[in-house]
Amino acid sequence: MRGWSSGRGLHVSVLHRTLRPLDGVTIHRRHGLSEDDIVGLDEGALIASPALTLLDVAFTADEFALRSAYHDVWHRGLLDPLQLITTVERLSTSGRSGGPRLRAVIDRYPIDGFPARSQNELRLFDAIYDDPNLPNPRLNHPVQRSSGRSAFIDLAWPDLCFGIEVDHTDTHEGKWKDDLRRTSELNAVGWTIDRVMEDHVEQHLAATVATIAPRLRRHGWRP
Repeated sequence: MRGWSSGRGLHVSVLHRTLRPLDGVTIHRRHGLSEDDIVGLDEGALIASPALTLLDVAFTADEFALRSAYHDVWHRGLLDPLQLITTVERLSTSGRSGGPRLRAVIDRYPIDGFPARSQNELRLFDAIYDDPNLPNPRLNHPVQRSSGRSAFIDLAWPDLCFGIEVDHTDTHEGKWKDDLRRTSELNAVGWTIDRVMEDHVEQHLAATVATIAPRLRRHGWRP
């Protein structure tokens, strides 16, 4: 999952049994699992479902890594937030300390919205979300362009018809032309799009966030 790595060790789940400690192996003892929590591979191995894996990640991952892993699984279509909430509520009753942390992550983002598609997109959203002086944007907000096709704006303030796109540093010419066409079609339906570079978000996050309020004020926002 994006944003999280278990390192070089192996994670093993055991059901209602005791397994002696093994070097390089993290043991997760399970209680109350259902068939939905286990995925069978063609090779015959059984692995944890995406929801159960996220619950385990919540034990050890730092806060941003957990948020990033959640958005990655959501973006890949491996589960939706409501499914994950059901799993967290069912398995947290057995004393899993990762449950409250994961539920807090789920509750942070509107489940009727869309997930972040990159870590720097999420990093910028989180920084704005945590600033009490800024209004919260919507992640990957859908807007119908003048061509009739939909565009998903990385960070959007629909009431202002204003959005920010987090651009890749190595964008090639073809992608750049597509972005210009896309922006032109959004302009035609009343939207204004500003852009920030992902390396600036990653390396100078506070400075990037400091530019958000002036951008919003230029488009009609009043604190």
